[in-house]
Amino acid sequence: MNRVLGDVAVVQGLASGMVSDLIKQVTTAIVMVFILIKMDWIALLGLMFFFPCVFLPVRYFSKMIRRQGHRAQGGQDMLLQRLKEVLSNMRVVKAFAREDYESTRFRGLSHGLYSLGMKVVRIQGLSSPVMETVGGLLLACLALYGTIRIKSGAMTGGEFLAFLLVIYALYDPIRSLTKMYADLQMSTVALERVFRLLDSKPTLVGPANPTPMPEHPKLLQLENIKFSYGKDEVLKGLDLTVRKGETVALVGGSGGGKTTLVNLVPRFFDPNEGRITIDGIDIREFDPRELRKRIGIVTQETLLFMDTIHDNIAYGLTASRAQVEAAARKAYAHDFIMAMPKGYNSPMAETGSTLSGGQRQRIAIARALLQDPPILILDEATSSLDTESERLVQQALENLMRNRTSIVIAHRLSTIQFADEIIVLQNGELVERGTHFGLLEDNKVYKKLYDLQSFV
Repeated sequence: MNRVLGDVAVVQGLASGMVSDLIKQVTTAIVMVFILIKMDWIALLGLMFFFPCVFLPVRYFSKMIRRQGHRAQGGQDMLLQRLKEVLSNMRVVKAFAREDYESTRFRGLSHGLYSLGMKVVRIQGLSSPVMETVGGLLLACLALYGTIRIKSGAMTGGEFLAFLLVIYALYDPIRSLTKMYADLQMSTVALERVFRLLDSKPTLVGPANPTPMPEHPKLLQLENIKFSYGKDEVLKGLDLTVRKGETVALVGGSGGGKTTLVNLVPRFFDPNEGRITIDGIDIREFDPRELRKRIGIVTQETLLFMDTIHDNIAYGLTASRAQVEAAARKAYAHDFIMAMPKGYNSPMAETGSTLSGGQRQRIAIARALLQDPPILILDEATSSLDTESERLVQQALENLMRNRTSIVIAHRLSTIQFADEIIVLQNGELVERGTHFGLLEDNKVYKKLYDLQSFV
């Protein structure tokens, strides 16, 4: 956010203000140099010895400004990141009575950023005295040079005065250019950060000539899937087949790789080894956006946009009010929506915090119903709900899953008893597969998980 807003604003100021002034000062300097060549080229040659006195300090200060500028921008990033975290987790902060702690930490980060900014200002402030000192030395040398030239009869007093005026006219743009160069360093820092963002490449790219996505896919297959986060191997050679209209459930302990597995289907990641196919075609041959349009996703934590309920349900689609209402009815959301002051035009607070967890889930299910995807992924969609909300959401999910290829992650095993196949994952490996009753008879990992939940 800081790069998109703050750094771009700095670069915008450079482009709008500094460029025109730069052209003006450079043009003035060039004209004055030509006049000096005509008046006394020997004196101009002597002035060249003063250039290192100007250039070397400015170059030194500019390096310091750029170095401190990077630190200041990094400090501002950290400050904004911390501010976002605290505001997003305000309930946690209040629940643990950590307001004073967060305020103190914020003041510390703010003071650190202030200190970095003051270092930059002090360095920039040094450039002007250096230029004034160089200007004083130049004036003394010119006075000595003029005295010698006038005494020798090579120059009159009037000519020397005109020469001084031209030198002053040249010195002013040079002084402005050195100050501008110092200011440019901060803009360069922002420009580098902006271009680093613009030049970043997506880790997942679509093919140059994508294969058309099947409208009604009949077969989803995962073949020898291996995946790791860094050196940590999460999935270890999994095979999975889901046919049209079937529901496959993934169960197992936390950290078993269930969510990672379903995140591979819409290509949020690519597997390190193996491939995922739809109707025999590798999903890497499809346009990623077209692939994701065919996949509906309902997760445990549903976040809504600060928009109306209607627009949240119709997100990414062109849908009429009647279509939105039909989807909401199937998701058992219509009644509580109509009970709100403005019905479907009711605005949502940030992340949909004015709605309960069950209501947000039903909005998400209505969104997926309206999308009408042939492939459906449910990631623990009912795990954090109360009994009444779970019943309504489960009924809505049954409407959503009907005649769709569905992959369901569930911790509550009671919600997936009628799945066509249940896959038990443990440490990234498939340890059991079968139907609910068949796995109970096998008396292995699934039976232990079921007994634990039944006991609770």
